[in-house]
Amino acid sequence: MKANGSVDMKKLVAFLTGLSAVDFIMRNKVFWQIMTALCEKVVKEARRRAPVDEGHLERDIVHEIHKTTFGVEGKVFLNMAGESGDYALKMHEDIYKLGELSKAKQSREGVRVGNKFLERAINDCRLELQGIINEGLVAAGKKRFR
Repeated sequence: MKANGSVDMKKLVAFLTGLSAVDFIMRNKVFWQIMTALCEKVVKEARRRAPVDEGHLERDIVHEIHKTTFGVEGKVFLNMAGESGDYALKMHEDIYKLGELSKAKQSREGVRVGNKFLERAINDCRLELQGIINEGLVAAGKKRFR
């Protein structure tokens, strides 16, 4: 780990590529736990930033995690098959005036409510997300190397 708390990705990749099959399984478990925490944080923050009327849009911000050849992949997205449907895409992409419930939410949450709520959730929380990664890797290292 670097002095600023970030992870040296070259050293991490070098370490991970030298692992045995048992270590590979443990690595995937660790990556799954970290990805789950990351996705849950982004979903929570995106919901805080999403406009609100009946709450369908907030509920339709979801995540999925999948195994890949090299680990795991996490996705946070708008469930277009959910109750908010095409409205979700419009609320994410378009520019519009906030309704009264969204204005109240913005005041209550202390974050900007409105379009681009998915991107803003990631950008606004970048340091917290890095912290989740770092904490997960440190915790995994402590368990692995006791």
